[in-house]
Amino acid sequence: MKYIKGFDGIRAVSILMVVCLHAGLTDLLPATSFVQNRLFLLVSGNAGVDMFFCLSGFLITRILLQEKDKSHTIHFRKFYARRFLRLLPPLIIFYIIILLLIALGYTDSTYTGLLVSFFYLYNYIPNVYYSSILGHTWSLGVEEQFYLIWPIIISIFNRYKIVLVCFIIILMCYIVPLLTDNITFVHNHKSHLLSASFKVNRFFLPAAYPIIAGCLLSVLIFYFKVKTKRIFENNISFLVTFMLFLSPLYYPFVLLNIAYLVHIFGIALLLSWIFYHPASLLTKMLEFKPLSY
Repeated sequence: MKYIKGFDGIRAVSILMVVCLHAGLTDLLPATSFVQNRLFLLVSGNAGVDMFFCLSGFLITRILLQEKDKSHTIHFRKFYARRFLRLLPPLIIFYIIILLLIALGYTDSTYTGLLVSFFYLYNYIPNVYYSSILGHTWSLGVEEQFYLIWPIIISIFNRYKIVLVCFIIILMCYIVPLLTDNITFVHNHKSHLLSASFKVNRFFLPAAYPIIAGCLLSVLIFYFKVKTKRIFENNISFLVTFMLFLSPLYYPFVLLNIAYLVHIFGIALLLSWIFYHPASLLTKMLEFKPLSY
């Protein structure tokens, strides 16, 4: 795939946001309602993960669509091999270290948690088994779960059905959390609230929403080049994109859940805008060598 200017910079920004969270730098921000409930949706580590997810969905989808367009099929074996080989070597080293730390009693991680993480299911780990040292692997789980099914969808459906599938998944990402809010389950003869026992916001639905948002814009750009180019080359497109991206800052408090969805869509639109404006000032800033490296 041809190099897309600005995207390495976006990836670097998203990673820096996560690093700042783990380094405790975001804790230095004022503990006001505005910062906690609004600004954090833009600058927190979770926002960095969302940005990374969106970028991942955009790029992986473009690679798959180019392969399908060129060879009329998706080489699943090669795709999955690339995915696992890219992640597995550093992960194996990481898991060996965690295994030793567990055996020596230097971590609160458990063998159960380690096994769940190894199989990319840490986004479903019960809170009682959750460990911060393995916590970051939940995002790897969401990505790998998504990319198990996404190449199949790209392969068997035409452009219109792919777009329809994207909208269906987006709708499910909004509806499922509403349905699971009050779900209870029985364990050891006691009733437990699902949302109190698991990190339900990390379940595949709704956590896959940023990925599918990036996928959707990538599909639209690939299959509807003329229309999307006309839209994003319009002078007002950046203003609309910027306003959607900043939606958590000005949406009414009762609509903050919707503001989050709009914000993610704003990220996808921002990626699309950068795609069509490789010579813009924003893209040049993102291409700053220390950042894009």
